[in-house]
Amino acid sequence: KSSILAAYQSRSLEMKKTFRGIAESTVGTMWLHLCFCIFVGSIVAEGVPRSRLTWVNGIGHNLQHMGEGVVDISSLFGGKKVEFCHNPTAMTSDDDYVGYIGDLTQAGIHKWGRITGEVDALVIHLKQALKAVGSRGRVVHIAHSQGALITNLALRRFSESELSRMEVLCFGGGAVIGKADFPALRRVVNYYSVNDPLLNINPRAVQALNSGFTFQNDPEFVFLTPRVSDPIIEHSLTGPTYMQALAWEGQRFQQQFQSPVYRAMRPILSHYIAFCIYAAKKHDAFFIALYQQTLARLFVVLVTIVKKLIAPLAQLFQLLMEYIRALIR
Repeated sequence: KSSILAAYQSRSLEMKKTFRGIAESTVGTMWLHLCFCIFVGSIVAEGVPRSRLTWVNGIGHNLQHMGEGVVDISSLFGGKKVEFCHNPTAMTSDDDYVGYIGDLTQAGIHKWGRITGEVDALVIHLKQALKAVGSRGRVVHIAHSQGALITNLALRRFSESELSRMEVLCFGGGAVIGKADFPALRRVVNYYSVNDPLLNINPRAVQALNSGFTFQNDPEFVFLTPRVSDPIIEHSLTGPTYMQALAWEGQRFQQQFQSPVYRAMRPILSHYIAFCIYAAKKHDAFFIALYQQTLARLFVVLVTIVKKLIAPLAQLFQLLMEYIRALIR
Protein backbone atom coordinates (compact mmCIF):
# COMPACT_ATOMS: atom_id res chain seq x y z
CA LYS A 1 0.00 0.00 0.00
CA SER A 2 2.83 2.35 0.87
CA SER A 3 4.50 1.75 -2.51
CA ILE A 4 1.24 2.38 -4.34
CA LEU A 5 0.68 5.58 -2.37
CA ALA A 6 4.23 6.77 -3.10
CA ALA A 7 3.78 6.06 -6.81
CA TYR A 8 0.49 7.95 -6.81
CA GLN A 9 2.03 10.96 -5.08
CA SER A 10 4.96 10.94 -7.49
CA ARG A 11 2.66 10.78 -10.49
CA SER A 12 0.45 13.53 -9.05
CA LEU A 13 3.47 15.76 -8.54
CA GLU A 14 4.58 15.22 -12.14
CA MET A 15 1.12 16.15 -13.42
CA LYS A 16 1.07 19.31 -11.31
CA LYS A 17 4.48 20.31 -12.70
CA THR A 18 3.24 19.66 -16.23
CA PHE A 19 0.09 21.76 -15.81
CA ARG A 20 2.06 24.47 -14.04
CA GLY A 21 4.53 24.56 -16.93
CA ILE A 22 1.69 24.89 -19.43
CA ALA A 23 0.12 27.70 -17.40
CA GLU A 24 3.44 29.49 -17.01
CA SER A 25 4.11 29.25 -20.72
CA THR A 26 0.63 30.54 -21.59
CA VAL A 27 0.71 33.51 -19.25
CA GLY A 28 4.30 34.29 -20.17
CA THR A 29 3.31 34.40 -23.83
CA MET A 30 0.41 36.69 -22.95
CA TRP A 31 2.74 39.06 -21.13
CA LEU A 32 4.97 39.14 -24.20
CA HIS A 33 1.92 39.99 -26.32
CA LEU A 34 1.03 42.72 -23.85
CA CYS A 35 4.51 44.22 -24.06
CA PHE A 36 4.35 44.05 -27.85
CA CYS A 37 0.98 45.82 -27.92
CA ILE A 38 2.30 48.63 -25.72
CA PHE A 39 5.42 48.72 -27.87
CA VAL A 40 3.40 49.20 -31.09
CA GLY A 41 1.02 51.65 -29.43
CA SER A 42 3.92 53.84 -28.32
CA ILE A 43 4.96 54.23 -31.97
CA VAL A 44 1.50 55.03 -33.30
CA ALA A 45 0.73 57.49 -30.50
CA GLU A 46 3.58 59.79 -31.54
CA GLY A 47 1.26 62.04 -33.60
CA VAL A 48 -1.56 62.22 -31.04
CA PRO A 49 -1.73 65.43 -28.93
CA ARG A 50 -1.08 65.01 -25.23
CA SER A 51 -4.19 65.42 -23.12
CA ARG A 52 -5.47 65.63 -19.56
CA LEU A 53 -9.01 64.91 -18.43
CA THR A 54 -10.03 66.89 -15.36
CA TRP A 55 -13.22 67.10 -13.32
CA VAL A 56 -14.61 69.34 -10.61
CA ASN A 57 -17.75 68.19 -8.82
CA GLY A 58 -20.88 69.84 -7.48
CA ILE A 59 -22.33 69.79 -3.98
CA GLY A 60 -22.68 66.74 -1.77
CA HIS A 61 -19.68 64.78 -3.10
CA ASN A 62 -17.32 63.07 -0.68
CA LEU A 63 -14.19 61.21 -1.74
CA GLN A 64 -16.07 57.94 -2.09
CA HIS A 65 -18.47 59.58 -4.55
CA MET A 66 -15.49 61.00 -6.44
CA GLY A 67 -13.92 57.55 -6.71
CA GLU A 68 -17.12 56.08 -8.11
CA GLY A 69 -17.51 58.97 -10.56
CA VAL A 70 -13.92 58.62 -11.76
CA VAL A 71 -14.58 55.00 -12.75
CA ASP A 72 -17.76 55.91 -14.65
CA ILE A 73 -16.21 58.84 -16.52
CA SER A 74 -12.99 57.01 -17.35
CA SER A 75 -14.90 54.08 -18.84
CA LEU A 76 -16.63 56.47 -21.27
CA PHE A 77 -13.40 58.25 -22.21
CA GLY A 78 -11.49 55.19 -23.37
CA GLY A 79 -9.92 54.41 -20.01
CA LYS A 80 -8.35 57.86 -19.70
CA LYS A 81 -7.29 58.71 -16.15
CA VAL A 82 -9.56 61.35 -14.62
CA GLU A 83 -7.64 63.97 -12.63
CA PHE A 84 -10.30 65.35 -10.31
CA CYS A 85 -10.19 68.48 -8.18
CA HIS A 86 -12.38 67.72 -5.18
CA ASN A 87 -14.86 70.40 -4.18
CA PRO A 88 -15.37 69.22 -0.57
CA THR A 89 -18.78 68.84 1.01
CA ALA A 90 -20.03 69.78 4.44
CA MET A 91 -22.24 66.69 4.49
CA THR A 92 -21.11 63.90 6.80
CA SER A 93 -23.54 61.40 5.26
CA ASP A 94 -26.10 61.21 2.47
CA ASP A 95 -28.82 62.09 5.00
CA ASP A 96 -27.04 65.13 6.49
CA TYR A 97 -29.46 67.91 5.54
CA VAL A 98 -27.64 70.50 7.65
CA GLY A 99 -24.48 69.85 5.65
CA TYR A 100 -26.51 69.99 2.44
CA ILE A 101 -27.76 73.47 3.35
CA GLY A 102 -24.17 74.44 4.06
CA ASP A 103 -23.17 73.31 0.55
CA LEU A 104 -26.05 75.27 -0.98
CA THR A 105 -24.98 78.37 0.95
CA GLN A 106 -21.45 78.07 -0.37
CA ALA A 107 -22.76 77.66 -3.91
CA GLY A 108 -24.75 80.87 -3.42
CA ILE A 109 -21.55 82.64 -2.39
CA HIS A 110 -19.89 81.46 -5.61
CA LYS A 111 -22.93 82.59 -7.59
CA TRP A 112 -22.34 86.12 -6.29
CA GLY A 113 -18.73 85.95 -7.48
CA ARG A 114 -16.86 85.46 -4.23
CA ILE A 115 -13.44 83.76 -4.50
CA THR A 116 -12.91 80.91 -2.04
CA GLY A 117 -10.31 78.24 -1.42
CA GLU A 118 -12.12 75.91 -3.84
CA VAL A 119 -11.52 78.40 -6.66
CA ASP A 120 -7.84 78.75 -5.77
CA ALA A 121 -7.46 74.95 -5.67
CA LEU A 122 -9.00 74.57 -9.13
CA VAL A 123 -6.73 77.26 -10.58
CA ILE A 124 -3.68 75.35 -9.32
CA HIS A 125 -5.13 72.05 -10.55
CA LEU A 126 -5.78 73.31 -14.09
CA LYS A 127 -2.44 75.10 -14.37
CA GLN A 128 -0.67 71.88 -13.41
CA ALA A 129 -2.65 70.04 -16.09
CA LEU A 130 -1.71 72.63 -18.72
CA LYS A 131 1.94 72.34 -17.75
CA ALA A 132 1.77 68.55 -18.02
CA VAL A 133 0.38 68.54 -21.59
CA GLY A 134 2.73 71.21 -22.90
CA SER A 135 2.16 73.94 -25.46
CA ARG A 136 0.53 71.63 -28.01
CA GLY A 137 -1.56 69.57 -25.62
CA ARG A 138 -5.18 69.89 -24.54
CA VAL A 139 -6.95 69.91 -21.19
CA VAL A 140 -10.55 68.69 -21.31
CA HIS A 141 -12.30 69.91 -18.18
CA ILE A 142 -15.63 68.57 -16.91
CA ALA A 143 -17.62 70.79 -14.53
CA HIS A 144 -20.86 69.71 -12.89
CA SER A 145 -23.38 71.86 -11.00
CA GLN A 146 -21.48 74.03 -8.48
CA GLY A 147 -18.32 72.95 -10.26
CA ALA A 148 -19.34 75.19 -13.17
CA LEU A 149 -19.59 78.15 -10.77
CA ILE A 150 -16.10 77.41 -9.44
CA THR A 151 -14.77 76.94 -12.98
CA ASN A 152 -16.30 80.24 -14.12
CA LEU A 153 -14.44 82.08 -11.35
CA ALA A 154 -11.21 80.16 -11.89
CA LEU A 155 -11.00 80.76 -15.66
CA ARG A 156 -10.73 84.52 -15.06
CA ARG A 157 -7.20 83.94 -13.84
CA PHE A 158 -5.93 82.28 -17.03
CA SER A 159 -4.25 83.95 -19.99
CA GLU A 160 -5.61 83.72 -23.53
CA SER A 161 -2.77 81.35 -24.42
CA GLU A 162 -3.76 79.02 -21.60
CA LEU A 163 -7.49 79.21 -22.39
CA SER A 164 -6.79 78.31 -26.02
CA ARG A 165 -5.57 74.89 -24.85
CA MET A 166 -8.66 74.14 -22.79
CA GLU A 167 -12.03 72.59 -23.56
CA VAL A 168 -14.75 73.06 -20.93
CA LEU A 169 -17.77 70.76 -20.65
CA CYS A 170 -20.47 71.88 -18.21
CA PHE A 171 -23.31 69.60 -17.08
CA GLY A 172 -26.23 71.14 -15.21
CA GLY A 173 -24.00 74.11 -14.43
CA GLY A 174 -24.82 76.62 -11.73
CA ALA A 175 -23.29 79.16 -14.11
CA VAL A 176 -23.18 79.37 -17.89
CA ILE A 177 -19.68 79.48 -19.41
CA GLY A 178 -19.54 80.80 -22.96
CA LYS A 179 -17.28 82.29 -25.60
CA ALA A 180 -18.75 85.70 -24.76
CA ASP A 181 -17.04 85.42 -21.37
CA PHE A 182 -13.89 83.61 -22.48
CA PRO A 183 -13.45 84.01 -26.27
CA ALA A 184 -10.03 82.35 -26.19
CA LEU A 185 -11.42 79.00 -24.99
CA ARG A 186 -10.81 76.32 -27.57
CA ARG A 187 -14.26 74.81 -27.00
CA VAL A 188 -17.07 75.12 -24.47
CA VAL A 189 -20.40 73.30 -24.19
CA ASN A 190 -23.17 73.73 -21.62
CA TYR A 191 -25.35 70.63 -21.32
CA TYR A 192 -28.74 70.98 -19.63
CA SER A 193 -31.53 68.51 -19.20
CA VAL A 194 -34.77 70.43 -19.70
CA ASN A 195 -35.91 68.87 -16.42
CA ASP A 196 -32.83 70.05 -14.52
CA PRO A 197 -33.76 72.60 -11.80
CA LEU A 198 -30.52 74.54 -12.34
CA LEU A 199 -31.55 75.40 -15.88
CA ASN A 200 -34.09 77.89 -14.51
CA ILE A 201 -31.57 79.85 -12.40
CA ASN A 202 -29.48 80.73 -15.47
CA PRO A 203 -31.24 83.38 -17.61
CA ARG A 204 -28.80 82.88 -20.49
CA ALA A 205 -29.60 79.19 -20.65
CA VAL A 206 -33.36 79.86 -20.47
CA GLN A 207 -33.06 82.45 -23.22
CA ALA A 208 -31.11 80.03 -25.42
CA LEU A 209 -33.73 77.33 -24.86
CA ASN A 210 -36.64 79.67 -25.65
CA SER A 211 -34.93 80.98 -28.78
CA GLY A 212 -35.01 77.52 -30.35
CA PHE A 213 -32.27 75.11 -31.33
CA THR A 214 -29.35 76.38 -33.36
CA PHE A 215 -27.59 73.70 -35.36
CA GLN A 216 -23.85 74.34 -35.24
CA ASN A 217 -20.75 72.21 -35.39
CA ASP A 218 -19.82 73.20 -31.84
CA PRO A 219 -22.87 74.69 -30.09
CA GLU A 220 -22.41 76.33 -26.71
CA PHE A 221 -25.75 74.96 -25.48
CA VAL A 222 -27.10 71.44 -25.79
CA PHE A 223 -30.53 70.77 -24.26
CA LEU A 224 -31.31 67.16 -23.49
CA THR A 225 -34.57 65.28 -23.36
CA PRO A 226 -35.10 63.93 -19.82
CA ARG A 227 -34.75 60.19 -19.33
CA VAL A 228 -36.59 60.16 -15.99
CA SER A 229 -39.18 62.40 -14.33
CA ASP A 230 -37.25 62.93 -11.08
CA PRO A 231 -35.42 66.31 -11.33
CA ILE A 232 -32.85 65.27 -8.72
CA ILE A 233 -31.80 62.24 -10.77
CA GLU A 234 -31.86 64.40 -13.91
CA HIS A 235 -29.38 66.78 -12.29
CA SER A 236 -26.99 64.00 -11.29
CA LEU A 237 -23.87 63.75 -13.44
CA THR A 238 -24.08 59.95 -13.31
CA GLY A 239 -27.82 59.94 -14.03
CA PRO A 240 -29.01 58.49 -17.34
CA THR A 241 -29.40 61.84 -19.14
CA TYR A 242 -25.99 63.36 -18.48
CA MET A 243 -24.26 59.99 -18.79
CA GLN A 244 -25.51 59.84 -22.38
CA ALA A 245 -23.99 63.26 -23.05
CA LEU A 246 -20.76 62.13 -21.37
CA ALA A 247 -20.73 59.13 -23.68
CA TRP A 248 -20.91 61.46 -26.71
CA GLU A 249 -18.05 63.54 -25.35
CA GLY A 250 -16.11 60.38 -24.55
CA GLN A 251 -16.35 59.21 -28.15
CA ARG A 252 -15.16 62.58 -29.38
CA PHE A 253 -12.28 62.54 -26.88
CA GLN A 254 -11.12 59.12 -28.05
CA GLN A 255 -11.17 60.20 -31.70
CA GLN A 256 -9.24 63.38 -30.93
CA PHE A 257 -6.68 62.20 -28.38
CA GLN A 258 -6.31 58.42 -28.66
CA SER A 259 -4.74 56.62 -31.60
CA PRO A 260 -6.78 54.06 -33.59
CA VAL A 261 -4.35 51.32 -32.58
CA TYR A 262 -4.78 52.16 -28.89
CA ARG A 263 -8.57 52.16 -29.20
CA ALA A 264 -8.46 48.80 -30.98
CA MET A 265 -6.03 47.19 -28.54
CA ARG A 266 -7.48 48.51 -25.29
CA PRO A 267 -10.13 45.75 -24.87
CA ILE A 268 -7.48 43.12 -25.62
CA LEU A 269 -5.09 44.63 -23.09
CA SER A 270 -7.83 44.73 -20.46
CA HIS A 271 -8.57 41.03 -20.93
CA TYR A 272 -4.88 40.17 -20.85
CA ILE A 273 -4.34 42.03 -17.59
CA ALA A 274 -7.46 40.55 -15.99
CA PHE A 275 -6.46 37.02 -16.92
CA CYS A 276 -2.87 37.46 -15.76
CA ILE A 277 -4.01 38.80 -12.41
CA TYR A 278 -6.40 35.85 -12.08
CA ALA A 279 -3.66 33.39 -13.00
CA ALA A 280 -1.22 34.97 -10.57
CA LYS A 281 -3.68 34.62 -7.72
CA LYS A 282 -4.28 30.99 -8.62
CA HIS A 283 -0.59 30.14 -8.77
CA ASP A 284 0.78 31.75 -5.59
CA ALA A 285 1.84 34.99 -7.30
CA PHE A 286 4.44 33.12 -9.38
CA PHE A 287 3.59 35.06 -12.50
CA ILE A 288 3.83 38.43 -10.82
CA ALA A 289 7.38 37.57 -9.81
CA LEU A 290 8.05 36.28 -13.33
CA TYR A 291 6.87 39.55 -14.83
CA GLN A 292 8.78 41.72 -12.38
CA GLN A 293 12.05 39.83 -12.79
CA THR A 294 12.05 38.97 -16.48
CA LEU A 295 9.40 40.51 -18.67
CA ALA A 296 9.55 43.96 -17.08
CA ARG A 297 13.21 44.12 -18.11
CA LEU A 298 12.29 42.95 -21.59
CA PHE A 299 9.72 45.74 -21.81
CA VAL A 300 12.40 48.32 -20.91
CA VAL A 301 14.60 46.91 -23.67
CA LEU A 302 11.74 47.12 -26.19
CA VAL A 303 11.01 50.74 -25.31
CA THR A 304 14.71 51.58 -25.65
CA ILE A 305 14.81 49.94 -29.07
CA VAL A 306 11.81 52.00 -30.16
CA LYS A 307 13.30 55.30 -29.05
CA LYS A 308 16.91 54.69 -30.11
CA LEU A 309 16.53 52.61 -33.26
CA ILE A 310 13.06 52.24 -34.76
CA ALA A 311 11.92 55.86 -34.29
CA PRO A 312 15.05 57.31 -36.04
CA LEU A 313 14.72 54.71 -38.82
CA ALA A 314 11.08 55.68 -39.28
CA GLN A 315 12.05 59.34 -39.57
CA LEU A 316 14.80 58.47 -42.05
CA PHE A 317 12.34 56.45 -44.11
CA GLN A 318 9.89 59.36 -44.11
CA LEU A 319 12.60 61.75 -45.31
CA LEU A 320 13.59 59.27 -48.02
CA MET A 321 10.00 59.01 -49.24
CA GLU A 322 9.69 62.80 -49.35
CA TYR A 323 12.92 62.96 -51.35
CA ILE A 324 11.62 60.37 -53.83
CA ARG A 325 8.35 62.28 -54.21
CA ALA A 326 10.33 65.47 -54.89
CA LEU A 327 12.35 63.69 -57.60
CA ILE A 328 9.18 62.38 -59.24
CA ARG A 329 7.70 65.89 -59.35
